[in-house]
Amino acid sequence: ADCGGAIAISGGSASIRAATFTNNSAKDGGAIYLDSFDMTGGGGDAASILKIYGSAFGTTSSNGNTAFQGGAIYVGFSGTLTIADNGTTHTTFVGNTATQIQGGNYGAMPGCGGALFLADNTTTTITNAIFTYNSADYRGGAIYAAGGSVGSTLSIYGSTFGTSATIGDGNTADYGGAIYARTKVALAIGDSGSGATLRHTSFVDNRADVSGGALNLYNAADSTITNAVFTSNSANDDGGAIYSVDTDISMSGCSFSGNNADAESIYFVGGESVLTLAGAGQIADGYVSNLRMNANGGTVSLVDGDLTIGEQMTLTNGYLSIGANNLIFEIGANCTTGSNSSFIVVTSSAGGLVEKMFDSGTA
Repeated sequence: ADCGGAIAISGGSASIRAATFTNNSAKDGGAIYLDSFDMTGGGGDAASILKIYGSAFGTTSSNGNTAFQGGAIYVGFSGTLTIADNGTTHTTFVGNTATQIQGGNYGAMPGCGGALFLADNTTTTITNAIFTYNSADYRGGAIYAAGGSVGSTLSIYGSTFGTSATIGDGNTADYGGAIYARTKVALAIGDSGSGATLRHTSFVDNRADVSGGALNLYNAADSTITNAVFTSNSANDDGGAIYSVDTDISMSGCSFSGNNADAESIYFVGGESVLTLAGAGQIADGYVSNLRMNANGGTVSLVDGDLTIGEQMTLTNGYLSIGANNLIFEIGANCTTGSNSSFIVVTSSAGGLVEKMFDSGTA
């Protein structure tokens, strides 16, 4: 099938509960295709809405669904997708694949979105879902959010992208092992539930052949990441945990441990990049370097952006270096470094500026 190996929805609404989709395939949306376009030719284009509860898209690493875009689900322009548990069972995406197709005059075209492909002007909310063993030839091992001229929103709460570095069940792609989000996509990552049912979003053992082991953000809209856990993610080049280009990210209470790349675990580039770290988060047992700004009028950060580390941050067994032009760097009150750790600031001969290196902090 071209659109939706099992189900195609155009200009309508649907709700799916406790369903299982395995071994389906299509060009777009290996299991499900959702779009506002009226494929009957009747001109009745209308926004489509899909809600999924407690369902499974693939159950093992070898029986997932396959497509060029969106191994499990493709969401087209103006589509709205909601994914959640059904109270007792999580929605799971296991072993779905986005793989290349032959593109006629353009040659082979690599796949994007191992589990989900989200087009421009889409709204997606994911709560308590689990993504394991998904892969894409190119971008977004689990999720590819394409964005575009209008922009999209992708909100993720209490979800899991890979569960164990020992098992090795993370998601993989060239760019963005778990998630790739680009032009005008507003990404929000946070918790679900409260008290005994509180769930943090976690990224474990996701891998990128090039950059962004867990997350790769390219000219995305302002994004927030709260209380997320990044563990044992890796990239062969840059950004073992996060790689960001021209994207503002606010992080609060996040934890980084054992993320690896050829150069660094968190890598930002582009004059528009801004990273704000706040809350009682940790950067533990990781190598975080090349946090620098190369002029271009920016005011700080990980290559051409802004870096602020707020109160109560802890650096344990890690290495954080800042270097660049026009650098303004601040560590807030009560920040500490544990054993075998150091804060190092390197300013360039071009006149870098370091301001408020330690504001009642400890180093």
